[in-house]
Amino acid sequence: MPKPLGFLLLPSLILTVACGEDSITPQGDADSKTSELSFSAANCGKGEEGPLATIVCSSLLLSSMDIQLQQLVERVTTELDKDGQGQGLADDQEAWKETRSACLDANLPEECLTQVYAARIHQLRAQFPALRQSGESSIARGPFTLDCRGLDDQLSVTLIDEDKGLAYLEQNGRGFVLMGAAGSLGSKYEAIVDGKDATFYIHGSQSLLTLPDEPEHICRMDVAS
Repeated sequence: MPKPLGFLLLPSLILTVACGEDSITPQGDADSKTSELSFSAANCGKGEEGPLATIVCSSLLLSSMDIQLQQLVERVTTELDKDGQGQGLADDQEAWKETRSACLDANLPEECLTQVYAARIHQLRAQFPALRQSGESSIARGPFTLDCRGLDDQLSVTLIDEDKGLAYLEQNGRGFVLMGAAGSLGSKYEAIVDGKDATFYIHGSQSLLTLPDEPEHICRMDVAS
């Protein structure tokens, strides 16, 4: 059973940091742009070097998310380039890479990377509805909005790589990861926050959410508009 992650609270807009050394330009073919955007996890073991690449390539979950993120960014970049707007996404992705690199200084780099990748996938899928169209190849579903009884918070969740079990939950602009766990009621995800449990159950269109210092809330899941 995957070990639950502790919360790493991330702002909804995690991209307001300085751009990194590498540059991405909207010119050139899609393959050249995609190779700039991530680690090309599909090429793990074929010459990738560096501590970040080593961590990503050694994790099946991170490798899956890395490939998924490449595909999402390539799809969006292609569409934005048609209107001459591709540079904005390129700048955002450069800033995200700085956020990703900062995980090397975290106490648990792999867990940090898991949350940073999940946040970016959630953000792109929320920002660009075309990425959520039926028929699109994806390891992710959502984001879904959560309407929880007794909670006025704005909540949304994206389910990523469900075989391995990961849910990215955003609450009032802050996000965190819950990892899959054994559960008798549908799918269960959990995290540990400052020594306290947080859980999220899904059963059909209904879900149960328990946050630290909060009672259990019954929630309805709806596809985000």
